[in-house]
Amino acid sequence: MSRFSKFLAQEENNEFCAKRDLSNVKAFMHSLDDPQNSFFSIHIAGSNGKGSVANFLAAMLKGYNVGLYTSPHVIEFRERIKVNGNKIPKKKLLDLFNQLYEEGKKYSISSFELATAIAFKYFEEEKIDFGVVECGLGGRLDATNVLENKISIITNIALEHTGILGNSLQSIAKEKAGIIGKDSVLFTFEEKPRILKIFEKECKKNKSELVSVNPKLNKDYGFEVVAKGDSYLEVDFYTPNAYYSNIRLAAFYQAQNALLSIAVAEYLKQNSLANISSSTIANAIEQTQILGRFNILSKDPLFVVDVAHNSAGIKALVESLSYYGKNFRAVFACSADKDARSMLKILGRICDEIVVTEFQNKRTANKNKLLKISKSLRCNVKQMPISQIKKEFT
Repeated sequence: MSRFSKFLAQEENNEFCAKRDLSNVKAFMHSLDDPQNSFFSIHIAGSNGKGSVANFLAAMLKGYNVGLYTSPHVIEFRERIKVNGNKIPKKKLLDLFNQLYEEGKKYSISSFELATAIAFKYFEEEKIDFGVVECGLGGRLDATNVLENKISIITNIALEHTGILGNSLQSIAKEKAGIIGKDSVLFTFEEKPRILKIFEKECKKNKSELVSVNPKLNKDYGFEVVAKGDSYLEVDFYTPNAYYSNIRLAAFYQAQNALLSIAVAEYLKQNSLANISSSTIANAIEQTQILGRFNILSKDPLFVVDVAHNSAGIKALVESLSYYGKNFRAVFACSADKDARSMLKILGRICDEIVVTEFQNKRTANKNKLLKISKSLRCNVKQMPISQIKKEFT
């Protein structure tokens, strides 16, 4: 296996390298002349929705030279690194890998840290105006947290990666709050008081503003479903600055991600950082298709694919599906380190049948174990190999 193939395999399996600080990453970036300082960044952390917010914002910045860095990928690695919606060319990815690999070894960097350096170096070469950057895991010790000239976003906090980030919401929140920049601003949709106190403390320490766009806490922001079609919801949004009517979304859960993105786009405009029109914002929400986020493959029968990966994500998925009916049939697989029991329990509320399976990755949960923990569900549960599912559901 070539070193490039090994690198891709490590990223495919999301191999994580525990660390105490970012000193080696900062030193590595400095050896590359700090490419992360060549653009203004929007840095996004959170348990759910950060990839959607990143894609919405990149689309709202249409007309500027925009880099987008997200993870993990769904089909191929190049999805992670884009400029103006275009994936990094294969040759450029390989060239940058070969250019940075040996230098990275001097600093003992992980595969994700190398991937981040490749993205930032590519963005520097492309002379981007804005970099929309999603954290890989956590925030404080994430490789992306070398960004300094930035706006920060924390979508929400839920239990995830407890073996790495801690087994409480507060410990996870502290890790994610580590991305809050100095003399800047943090936008969030989080509503839990104990979590917001952590954000407030970190913002105060960094002399940064905290902006909540959750309608439960800030009546200046809100959204409402006003109509429903066979494959979409029509949603009205309002902010202190504008009203956006009849915006079409497939999933209800995307409304809060869209509202968060709108608030950031309006902030950029108000502070003369970007000139973004209301029509550009509305079009970006409607036209942005995000792989793995409530993708409707068929309307009749309704066939939806979603990459919800924790209990909060499954709950949001179930709420969105409820707008289209009930008594669904679900195919479910997850990584072995996920709380499958909780996710299946939530999914069982709207399903007549759940088919558990395994995906083709060494991190997958065993389908027989999934079947065993599903016995208490009220719906019918069975296991099926992925090869059979491909035949039955295509």
